[in-house]
Amino acid sequence: MVRGRKVTSFSSLRTDLTNAGAEWLDEPVVVDHGIITSRKMDDLAAFTAKLIEELSGSPTSAAPHSTEATPATENQPHYASN
Repeated sequence: MVRGRKVTSFSSLRTDLTNAGAEWLDEPVVVDHGIITSRKMDDLAAFTAKLIEELSGSPTSAAPHSTEATPATENQPHYASN
């Protein structure tokens, strides 16, 4: 699920995520092809704002520190198929 994706998490998961093929970023919120990740509880406001933005399809001003991994026009959810 994370191979080739940009993600963030608690720093203790960095090694596991990079070993799984992810590009780990030390950012409050990271969005990559519909996958929204965040680091810690202190980032909850930014995560919530980004979640609302992604679900509604419109930008919010409450998440200024998020990292977009893809252009906005391509940042639609992509669901894995079995």
